Amino acid sequence: MPAALTTTHYAQQVAPGIATNSRHSSYTTAELTSAAHRRCSPATELALSGGGLASHLKGLHQKASRALILGQGDSAWSNCNEAILHCSMGRLVGELGQQQARQLCCRMWILYICVLSSLTELADGDGELRAKRSGILPPLPTSARQVWGYIVAAFDGSDGDVDSEVLVPTVLLCLKLRDARAARGIVEAWLATLPKDTVLLLQETTESCSPETQQLRSMARASYMRVCELFALHILPQLNDFTSAYEFLRASVVISRPARDELIRRLDLLCHPALAQKQARPRTKNKKPLSATASIPAVTTSAPVVVFDATRSAATASKPRALVVRRPRSMLGIIRRVVRRLVSQWGITLLTLAIAAALLRLLARRFRLPPLLSALAKKLWSTVKMGTQVTYI
Repeated sequence: MPAALTTTHYAQQVAPGIATNSRHSSYTTAELTSAAHRRCSPATELALSGGGLASHLKGLHQKASRALILGQGDSAWSNCNEAILHCSMGRLVGELGQQQARQLCCRMWILYICVLSSLTELADGDGELRAKRSGILPPLPTSARQVWGYIVAAFDGSDGDVDSEVLVPTVLLCLKLRDARAARGIVEAWLATLPKDTVLLLQETTESCSPETQQLRSMARASYMRVCELFALHILPQLNDFTSAYEFLRASVVISRPARDELIRRLDLLCHPALAQKQARPRTKNKKPLSATASIPAVTTSAPVVVFDATRSAATASKPRALVVRRPRSMLGIIRRVVRRLVSQWGITLLTLAIAAALLRLLARRFRLPPLLSALAKKLWSTVKMGTQVTYI
């Protein structure tokens, strides 16, 4: 990750919009509680007093997830709001530890954003959250910026401490609300305040490290690349700021050269739509005329083979006429394929019964059979007909 993206110089000169978003870090849990407009349920109060907050939040997450899948938006929204009132790193670290507390916070806030997105409709570009229908309680937040402020407060008050798994759906919510400026401010604030150990992990290029460190580095780079792609190919183009997108991609020292070239190529297609249409057209190559001395390849299969008439003059050779040559199929090969297909569809038992029934029916028409054989032939024939109908169904 470039150092320019993590310094105050970048925040003041390259991303001046970050100064207007510095108020995100001033959100507190009390503001989040008052914004939800909801009292804690008795179960939540019991969990807070008894020390079982993590298990209670997991139960609320399960209820909200099930309600969201079943299309019960009100129930999902109610459970999510009750959970996020107390879903913060400061409250969960002591009970679960750093890693598990972060995972639970990420899961809870991702679900909160998904439920919120399902309840909102497309905005007119002003960034305000509008419910699809009235009467939703608790009321929805006013904007995606307010939602991001709540998330930052839950992750210890720093934009860079928020996981990219939570950042990406929040930015997608901003794009759904057609508020690309808010999305740009959120991403720039996140890039400028990444923790120092994360920056060093992204910039590290040595391979002589432990497998755990390599895994952490690959995961960090994948998350960083996802945010960079979202920022350069979706947010800045909506603001018609292609210059900043090109500068951002060229200045990054974390993005590898092949990945940078691919992102720049895709950005070129967005910046120049005519180039994209030109590349989308099928390329037709000039076909050379077949010479009069061209040899006809030997036919080794039974499929139709296309050859060209080589008896014409060179003047008309530029427009060859296709002749279709079909090889005759042997009767034995046809019978063999039919038998294999019948065996694969019916089975050997049903095929044997069908052959026996056909022979007995043929003999019954030409000769007078005993009553026992005649009844057996009728029974076999009805069995074959029933098996054929079942197989067809």
